[in-house]
Amino acid sequence: MLTVLEKVMFLRHIPLFSNTRMENLARVASITQEVEFRKGEVIFRNNDPCDAIYFIRHGAVRLHRDDVDIFIVSDNESFGEMEVLSNEPRFVMATALEDVSALKISNEEFFDVLADNISIAQDILRLLVGRIKVLMENSRMSLVFWLKDD
Repeated sequence: MLTVLEKVMFLRHIPLFSNTRMENLARVASITQEVEFRKGEVIFRNNDPCDAIYFIRHGAVRLHRDDVDIFIVSDNESFGEMEVLSNEPRFVMATALEDVSALKISNEEFFDVLADNISIAQDILRLLVGRIKVLMENSRMSLVFWLKDD
């Protein structure tokens, strides 16, 4: 089990929290849960209810839709933000590419943190814009496919 201080030290390296003050990171750290996934384990599937954001301590996760890779996320990266923010079911599948150690925050608790810290909301917007740019520049799939409803 990680202490709150160890979680704070990890979270400060997550781009989502790049402008977050230490006392606010301590609050975030106190509401995280440690989770682990085995290589090949499905973390969530397309259309699953959205329940949390994940922050990878160690390992790599494939975010994909059907046979199309959307992103590969690894150490010090997060995933699941888009669905939490849109309050929609998962629109990608997440599969552990190797053993993964992560922290997670439930969507309800994350919204409580956002309400108290505008810098986290600003960092989320920067992160999401960056991901959209990558999708538009590098993906074989069109943005229309990405946004279409099932």
